[in-house]
Amino acid sequence: MLNFIFSLFMGLVVLTILIVYVVYLIEWMKLPFRSRWVKIGAYLLITLAPVVGLLIYKYSKKWFIGPAK
Repeated sequence: MLNFIFSLFMGLVVLTILIVYVVYLIEWMKLPFRSRWVKIGAYLLITLAPVVGLLIYKYSKKWFIGPAK
C-alpha cells in the first residue's frame, strides 16, 4: 500500500513538473528570440523534460524506498 501511495505521489510530482515545463516554454517561445542558440536550448528542454521526468520516476523508488525485496 505504501508503494502504491508513493508511486501515485511521484507520478503527480512528475506530471506537475512536465506541465510546468511545457506551459512555461510555450509561453517563452512567443517571445522574439535574437539568438539561434536560445531557440535550440528551448527545444532541447522541451525534448528532455519528459525523459528527465521518467528517469526521476523510475529511480525515485530506489532512492527513497530502497531495493526491492
